[in-house]
Amino acid sequence: TTTTTTTDQQDPSNRVAGELINATDPACVWIGPPHPNSNIRPVICPAVGRETEVRRKFREQQHAVVKWNHEFWLSQNETFTQSRKFYITSKLQETPEKLSLTAQEMSVFYKEFLDKKYREHIEYNQQWYQKNLYLLWLAACVRLEQFTSILQKN
Repeated sequence: TTTTTTTDQQDPSNRVAGELINATDPACVWIGPPHPNSNIRPVICPAVGRETEVRRKFREQQHAVVKWNHEFWLSQNETFTQSRKFYITSKLQETPEKLSLTAQEMSVFYKEFLDKKYREHIEYNQQWYQKNLYLLWLAACVRLEQFTSILQKN
């Protein structure tokens, strides 16, 4: 499988990670630049002609995992940005003579934010592992199917 990087001519904030398109070469997996808010790269896996059921299931599951990952990080990063902005604004209003916060002061925010999101990140990691183990299983099934197809031709 070849990996090719593609650029999006449209506004990158309108891209959806894992968006499916019809690429001309079924052996190519297209990987685009990171989404500006989620930082997840879109992965485009084209359908292969006369695709087997297992291969189709693998491609669709791969798309679903990338999309799920994109949506999670889009939400997390937006929440983080809004929370950080609110924190900075409120701290600067407490002491009007200050123009910015120190790294030490910001570290309090980062720790509080991560502590608040701890359970959510644990659940994300568990789901991520489950989804990717299932993808590995499907990938192994696709390879086994390809291998048996080659053996049957010989």
